[in-house]
Amino acid sequence: MEINRDKLNQLAAMDDASLRGLIKSVVLQAGGSKFQAEMAAASTKKIKEKLTTATPEEIEKLVNLVGRDKAEKIMQGLELKE
Repeated sequence: MEINRDKLNQLAAMDDASLRGLIKSVVLQAGGSKFQAEMAAASTKKIKEKLTTATPEEIEKLVNLVGRDKAEKIMQGLELKE
């Protein structure tokens, strides 16, 4: 699975409502609760900033934290929404 800069920039370019909906969907798909999904989607400004500034090391750390299988499912879900 490859998370590249172009994909992150595409996500950061989404309008706030679409990004919030996508984040909620991803959190729920990853096994989070509705509350966790709402909390994760609360600050699209911070999320967009992080998407555009994340280093490859930070991305890899996040993938390892979530687990590679879940990260791959999430990325597949993002591709289906395009």
